[in-house]
Amino acid sequence: NPDLVKAKADEKTKEEEKKKSDDKTKEEEDEERRRLKAMEEFGWIPTDDLEKEIKIVIYKKCFFKKKKKEKNKERAIHGPTFNEKKSQNKKKKKKKQQEQVTNSFGTKPEPSKEDDQNKDKNDNNDKEDKEEEEEGTNKESKEVRTKTKEWLASLLEQYKIPLSHECKIAKGATRSISSIAIEPAKGGRMIVGSYDNNVYFYDFGGMNGDYEYFRMLTPQDGYPVKSLDYNSTGGMFLCVTSSSQPCVFDRDGHLVVEFAKGDMYLHDMNYTLGHIMPCSGGRFWPKRDDMVVTWSQDSTVRLWNLEREQKCAQIIKARSTSGKRLHISAADLALDLSALVVACSDGSLQLFDPRKCQQAAQVQVQGQVQWPKTVVPQCHMSKDTHNSNATCVKFDPTDSRLLVTRGGLNDNSLKIWDLRKFKMPVKCFDHLENNFDCTNVIFSPDARLIVTGTSMSKDDHNKDHNNNNNNNNNNNNNNNNNDSVVSKGSLCFIEKKTPVSEKAITCVQWHRKLDQIFVGCGDKNVR
Repeated sequence: NPDLVKAKADEKTKEEEKKKSDDKTKEEEDEERRRLKAMEEFGWIPTDDLEKEIKIVIYKKCFFKKKKKEKNKERAIHGPTFNEKKSQNKKKKKKKQQEQVTNSFGTKPEPSKEDDQNKDKNDNNDKEDKEEEEEGTNKESKEVRTKTKEWLASLLEQYKIPLSHECKIAKGATRSISSIAIEPAKGGRMIVGSYDNNVYFYDFGGMNGDYEYFRMLTPQDGYPVKSLDYNSTGGMFLCVTSSSQPCVFDRDGHLVVEFAKGDMYLHDMNYTLGHIMPCSGGRFWPKRDDMVVTWSQDSTVRLWNLEREQKCAQIIKARSTSGKRLHISAADLALDLSALVVACSDGSLQLFDPRKCQQAAQVQVQGQVQWPKTVVPQCHMSKDTHNSNATCVKFDPTDSRLLVTRGGLNDNSLKIWDLRKFKMPVKCFDHLENNFDCTNVIFSPDARLIVTGTSMSKDDHNKDHNNNNNNNNNNNNNNNNNDSVVSKGSLCFIEKKTPVSEKAITCVQWHRKLDQIFVGCGDKNVR
């Protein structure tokens, strides 16, 4: 019958409408419950848009979590406050009273009405004490923050340190930053070397908000970049990789000179054309754009003339007290060419006279070897009494008699030396962690500040390293050792540290004309 079919269809539609209405009512009730809970927890006023309300609740939850973390950190450093100690003492007294009021059978008596009333009073008092404690801690933290901000502002004004703004630049690097060089004449161009074997070019005049590089160069495939250095005009730069052949490129990245490679089967370094082991660093000769100095793990410092790329002009040898070869990790020249200091793998510093090298190179006398004038043994030592080589040697640009050295792994120190009294350091700054072999030291433009980067301590590094290994079980095992270090770094102005990066700081540059600080970090960025 068609009438029965219509009646059944009408009944089904009515049932479906009832279900829909019931679902709507349930959803509205759930929304009202959520709003009421949020009202009770956070005290915000409800609006028509639920999405906005949920965002506000999530933001406030995150805000309160951050506050709790900050309070826990302050308690771990400074200990409990006076009010917290009061509440702890009260709780201890209550526990003692409860223990004393026990029966001989080891059971507590049943609480009376008076006990219940006392408990309610004590709970109210505890709540009031907690509120007072929170107010007191907030006031104390605010006072400490205001004082530190004022102190930092006064220091920044006094030393003219540009730390008001920060941006990440090097987005192209896939591994840690190893070196930074800035064009000395105008400061319009920067080159960045990385452990991914590449050099990245940045032009500040044509840079967008993306801060991307406009050119990438691979000097020698398979060899990480160790150091970069511009000449005085900015028309060329020296690139030293972990190979035995340093290179010189022009401003646009075209190869100008690739120095000769030495014969590794010759025992006497005097008869080899170039380095036979990986290079550690290099720089242009002061006030000369046609001469370059490089140092290597083959215990030699070599002076090169760009016009004669296949021949080394002069050789300087570093030797131990027993006459054995030493790896040279760092070196530097004084601006007036009064001294050349070399840091060796046995922890010693060796002093040479570079003026003799320059005279021999101009006369084109080959085969002459210069030996050190003075040797200071065990300048940088590790905690286990093993020798530790320095990662950087830097002369004061205003006073060629002052020298700064940065200790490497397990030494974690920065030392200031006077060449007139070269046996002991003038000043030593300890507890400056260093986990990288490229961490450098620079002077501020007015030479009033010494700037270096630090890494995280080994204990904290091991914790973070284990966490990263648990999260990344499928990563490759062929990564470089310098990239496996996960460490929190800070920019250190000798006595004042400012946090900059969650990983280690590997190299620093402070340009005189730009008045900007450039920091290379272990998280593949330049700040």
